[in-house]
Amino acid sequence: MISEVVMPQMGADMTEGTIVRWLKKEGDAVRRGDIIAEIETDKANVEIEAFESGIFRKVLAQEGDVIEVGKPIAVIASPEEDISKYDGAGVAKPPAGSQTPQTQASAPPAQAPASAQAKPAPAESETAQPKAQTAAAPARTNGRVRASPVARKLAEEKGIDLSRLRGSGPDGRIVRRDVEAAMAGAAPPATPAPSAAPSPGVTSVPLSRMRQAIARRMSQSKREAPHYYVTVDIDMTEEEHERHQINDT
Repeated sequence: MISEVVMPQMGADMTEGTIVRWLKKEGDAVRRGDIIAEIETDKANVEIEAFESGIFRKVLAQEGDVIEVGKPIAVIASPEEDISKYDGAGVAKPPAGSQTPQTQASAPPAQAPASAQAKPAPAESETAQPKAQTAAAPARTNGRVRASPVARKLAEEKGIDLSRLRGSGPDGRIVRRDVEAAMAGAAPPATPAPSAAPSPGVTSVPLSRMRQAIARRMSQSKREAPHYYVTVDIDMTEEEHERHQINDT
């Protein structure tokens, strides 16, 4: 009897798993309960076993492939059984939104409506003006200019209008150097953009499914759960004296 080995669901929230390694090769004899593969879930690496005895006839997913729960990844059957229906079967999950260059090149361009073709393009001066106005606008939150406390205090002492400044801090926040630049009559220093290219000698290693789950949950917790931060000041003078006494003895 043909037995399909499927990607098991090791948890209620598991939707897919990764083939880490195969412990059986095509043609090996398999008995019920034998460990045949190791898979990686969001929480752990798990060994899966065969539920039927027979010959390990065909591997449908290679090591490193991401497989949806319930999809077949291998076939166990007797030597005389016909498994030709699995020829060419591949269950590797393609990356989301992927499209081969041949498909992109062969797809004919969509015909634009006649009304869209007849509509003249706006003049360059008309499109450039709103962009320039947007770039010059300072960052605001509910009508309040975003500025650090130090920048506000310095601007108040020097009589500088913060609404006329453009911040160079995070998210356009006005910081001290912006006010100092306005006092000197110079433009605020530009914040250098981080380089996207990896440094020489740095190797990029893909995250495991467990690390991906940890990063996803931490981001979700920071975004959705309220956070409270407590700061405590402790006078350690006496403890420092005692530490010196102990070290000197």
